[in-house]
Amino acid sequence: MATARVPKASITPDLTVPHPFSVHDLIRFHRVGNPIVSPNGEIVLFTKKTFNAEAEKWSSTLQTLTVSSLAQNTKPKCFTAGPADYSPVFSPDSETVAFIRGGQILVISVHGGEARPLIKLPVEVGDLRWSPDGRFIGFVANVFPEAATLEESASMSKEQDSLSSKAFVYDALPCRAWDRWLDSKKNHVFLLEVEKKDGEWRATGRAPIDVLQGQHVDCPRIPFGGAEDYAFSPDGTEVTYVSKKTGRDMAWHTNTNLHRVQIAALLQGTNAQHVNITESNLGYDEGPVYSPDGRYIAYLSMERPQFESDKRRIMIHDRTNNSTRHVAADWEYSPESIEWSSDQNLLYVVCEMASRRRIVSVDVSSGERKILVADHTNVGIALARSHDDRIVFCRDSILEPAEIFTCKKDGSDLIQVTHYNAEKLQFIQRSSAEEFYYPGWNNEQVQGWILKPVNYQEGTKVPLAVVIHGGPQVAFGDHFHYRWNPQVLAGSGFAVVMINFHGSSGFGQAFTDSISKNWGGAPFEDIMKGVDYALATYSFLDANHTAALGASYGGYMMNYINGNTDRFKALVCHDGEFHSAQSYYTTEELFFMEYEFNGPPFAEGNLCDKWSPHQFVNNWKTPSLIIHGGKDYRLVDSEGIAAFTALQRKGIPSQLLYFPEENHWVLKPQNSIIWHDHVLGWLHRFLDNTN
Repeated sequence: MATARVPKASITPDLTVPHPFSVHDLIRFHRVGNPIVSPNGEIVLFTKKTFNAEAEKWSSTLQTLTVSSLAQNTKPKCFTAGPADYSPVFSPDSETVAFIRGGQILVISVHGGEARPLIKLPVEVGDLRWSPDGRFIGFVANVFPEAATLEESASMSKEQDSLSSKAFVYDALPCRAWDRWLDSKKNHVFLLEVEKKDGEWRATGRAPIDVLQGQHVDCPRIPFGGAEDYAFSPDGTEVTYVSKKTGRDMAWHTNTNLHRVQIAALLQGTNAQHVNITESNLGYDEGPVYSPDGRYIAYLSMERPQFESDKRRIMIHDRTNNSTRHVAADWEYSPESIEWSSDQNLLYVVCEMASRRRIVSVDVSSGERKILVADHTNVGIALARSHDDRIVFCRDSILEPAEIFTCKKDGSDLIQVTHYNAEKLQFIQRSSAEEFYYPGWNNEQVQGWILKPVNYQEGTKVPLAVVIHGGPQVAFGDHFHYRWNPQVLAGSGFAVVMINFHGSSGFGQAFTDSISKNWGGAPFEDIMKGVDYALATYSFLDANHTAALGASYGGYMMNYINGNTDRFKALVCHDGEFHSAQSYYTTEELFFMEYEFNGPPFAEGNLCDKWSPHQFVNNWKTPSLIIHGGKDYRLVDSEGIAAFTALQRKGIPSQLLYFPEENHWVLKPQNSIIWHDHVLGWLHRFLDNTN
C-alpha cells in the first residue's frame, strides 16, 4: 500500500569539535556578496548573509572596509543592522549609501548613524543604481506597463488580488518563468529624482519616471536579470537597458537587445526614442558598461539565435558614430563580466577557463589577453580607481566558501581581506580535490576531479559517487557550491568523481558545442570512460560499489544511464528529464529544447525520440531515488513522477522525494538538510551497510 511520509531533518551535531564536512556546516557558512567600491575609490562595501538555524531565518547586513586597510588584516565593520539589507549603491560624492530593506529605498551616511527611508513607495523595489551626476537613483519595480504612476499600478494590483477568481487567460507564450506563473506585470526601470540639501540626499518630490512606460517588456530580464541589465552614462544624460524582443515567438527565441534612451526626453514626457544598438544580432546581448569618458559601451553578445550557451563576444559600441566592433575575436573562451580600466586601454573580465574562473585583462585595441588571477573561482570585480585600479573581488574554491580578496591591477600582491568563515572551518575536516585528464569521446581530452573520503585510511577500498553536472553547458569547477558540494559526499565516506564531459563550459567553444543534438552520445561515452579511468588509476576505489547522481541534465543522464548500463548500484535523479518530447511541451524555455534537439518535436529531423530516456525504460534495472520540486517549471514535476512510475511499475527499488515549494533548485535550508539526508541515506543503503 502506498504511503506518504513527512520527513524530518536530521539533528544538528556538535559543530564546535573536529568533524567531517556535513550539510549542517554547509547551511551555516557566512555568504559574502560581490563588493562595490565608492566613486572616490576609498571604501569597499558588500553584503554578508547568514542563516540562523535556530530561528530558521536569513539575515543580510552591509559590511564595509577602507581600501587603504585592505592589506592590514583589518576587520570589516558591520555598516547596517539588517535584517535584510541588500543592493547597495554609493552616491557620486561617496558620502552616502542607498540600499534596499523591506522593498524600500533607505539611505545612510558612510560615516555611520541610522539609516532612514529616502521615500515611501507604494510597491516593493530593488536593483538600485545611482546616476554619476547624482540626479537620479534608478530602481526596478514589477508594474502594469500601462499604469501612469506607481500608485496606479499598486491600485491595479490590489484590485486584481481582491477578485475571488484567480484565473488567467493567456493568448501567447510564455505563461510561466522558472518558478512562477506570469501575469500582466513587467519589470520596469524607474528613475527617482534626488538632490542634496543641508548635507543630506533627499527625494525632490517628483514622481518616479518609468523608463519603459507602456512597453510590455521586462528589464531586468526574467528570471535572473538584475541591476547589470541597465546602466547610466557617466554624464547622467542617458540610460542603456537590456530587454527581450517582443512577439509571438518570445518563448522560442533569445533575441535580447540593448537600447539607449535620453533622460531629458523621458523627463519631458514626450515620445522618447529608444534606440536599439544591437538590432542586427539575433542572439543574446547583455551587460552594458560605459567607458569612463562615456564614449563607448562595452557589452557581451552571443551570435547564434536560440543558443543560450554560445560564446560571449566582447563588443564595443562607439556612441559618437554608432559603430560596433568585436574585441578579441580570436579568443575561444566566453567572458562573463566586464569592467573598464581607468585609462580605457583595458577591459578586466571574469572568464571560465579549465574549471576555474579567472580574472583576465583584455587590451581594447589589440585584443591581447593576460591572465591576472588564475586559480580557484574569482568573481565580482570592482576597481579602486584612486588606488591605481586596485582590484577587489570575491574568491572561493572547492575547499572554502567565498571571501573578499584584493590584488594590484597586474594580479600581483594578492591578499585575502575577510575571514568570516575561518572559525567554522577550523573544526571541519575536508578533502582536497585532485584534477585529472583522460581520453574521452573522439579521443579528445576530458577533465575531471576526484576527492578521497574525509579521513581516508590508506590501503582501504571505498565506495564511489560519480556526480554529473546540469546545464548541460556548465562545468564542475574549483568552486564552493551550496547545492552540489562534493565535500558533503566526501564527509559521508564516499570518494567523489566529477566529470566535465563534452558540452561542459570553459574548455573552448567547440568543446561546449559538441553536446548539442548529441545528448546521449559523447557525454555518456565520456562518463563511462571517465569512471573506467578513475577505477584503473586510483586503487582506493571499490569498483563493485559505485553510484551516480545528478540534477537537471545530470538528472536526464541518470535516466539515460539506467537504460544503457547497469554498472552502478544506485542512482539519484534530481529534477531530471524523462520524456524529451513531453518536456518540450511543458518547459518555459522552448528555445533551449529547439536548439539542443534540432527543432520542435513535430519538425522533421528532431532528435527528441533518439535521445529520450523513456525510450530505454525496458532496460531499467538500477535502484533510483527520484527528487523533484513542485515549482520547477523548467523541467516540470511530471517528469519526476513519470520516472518514478516507470521504476515502480517495473518493480525496481525506488523512492520519490517531493518538495512542493521548491523550484529547479532546493534553496530552503531545512529542505537542503532533508535532501542531503535522503541522498546520503540512499547511497549508503546500496553501497555499504551503514544505516
